Amino acid sequence: MCEWKEKVTKSFDECVDAYETDSKIQAFAACQFAQYLPNLECPKILEIGCGTGILTNKLLDKYQDGKFHITDISSNMVERARSNISKDTAINWTVMDGENPSCSEKFDLIVSNMSFQWFEKPKESLEKLCKFLNPNGKIFYTVPGNHCFKEWRSILDDLKLQSGMLKTIDWLGIFKEEELNVQYESSIDFLRSIKTIGAGTPRNGYKSLTHAEITNACRTLDTSFHGKISWHIMYGCINKEIMKT
Repeated sequence: MCEWKEKVTKSFDECVDAYETDSKIQAFAACQFAQYLPNLECPKILEIGCGTGILTNKLLDKYQDGKFHITDISSNMVERARSNISKDTAINWTVMDGENPSCSEKFDLIVSNMSFQWFEKPKESLEKLCKFLNPNGKIFYTVPGNHCFKEWRSILDDLKLQSGMLKTIDWLGIFKEEELNVQYESSIDFLRSIKTIGAGTPRNGYKSLTHAEITNACRTLDTSFHGKISWHIMYGCINKEIMKT
C-alpha cells in the first residue's frame, strides 16, 4: 500500500464514531442508491467500502436470500459494520483494498457507496473489479461529482490557491446525478465536518495551505456563500461490456 493510501486508511480508522453519526450525505446517497439496485434471486454480492454498514443493512433487506462479501480498507470500519448488523446472516467480512481485491469467487453484483473516489487509478481498478463479475454481473456505485463543493473550489480559484480535493474523472455508466445544497454554520464547520468523518485526506502531492491562506479563504467563502455548500452525487452502473468501450 502506498503512503497516500495508508493516510486514507488511517484517517478512516480514527473516525469511526464520528462517521457513524455525521455521515448524513453518505446515508442519503445509500438510501437513494438502494432503490436502483436490480431485483435478483440468491445473488452473490461484493461490497467495496462498507464504512459503518449504512448500505450493507439495505443490501441485507433487499437481498434476503443473498450471499455477501462485505469489505473496507479500514479494519475499524469493518468491525463497526459487523457490530451494527443485527440480522442472522452469513457474511464474509474482509479488510480489503478495493483496488487490489483478494477474492477467489465471482459475483452477480458489486456495489460501492461514496468510495471509488479514493481509488488511485479508478479506471484500471474498475477494469480489475469487472473480472470478478459473473457473465451478467454489474457494478453499481455512487461517487462525488465534479460540482461537489463548487463554492469552495471557486474561492480557491479566485484566490489562486491550490486545492487539496480529490481530482474528478469522467466516470463511466452514470445514469443519475443530483445536487444537494447543505447549510453549514460556517466554512470552518464545513471543513471540520469533512475531516471529522475521515474524508479530509488531501489528494496525493498536495502542498498544504498556510494558516493565513486558509483563514482568508474561509472568510471569503463565508462572505460569498454564507455557509451554503453544494454536494454533487453521481450514480453509476457498469459491466464488462461498458469497460471495453
